[in-house]
Amino acid sequence: MTERQIRLERVTEDADCVRLHAHCYLRGERREFRTDRILSLTDLGTGLRIANPEVHFTTLH
Repeated sequence: MTERQIRLERVTEDADCVRLHAHCYLRGERREFRTDRILSLTDLGTGLRIANPEVHFTTLH
């Protein structure tokens, strides 16, 4: 398990998952993250903890 800070750029959905396309500060590059593999998520700007990232981003997309 790795903790990362990211800057979200866009959200896409395909047949099997929702993906976050973001700049990863740990890697210093653009990366894709599957929401079904994210265990917890916190918006660092607001402090809001998102309990279920997969459901959250599916409803926004």
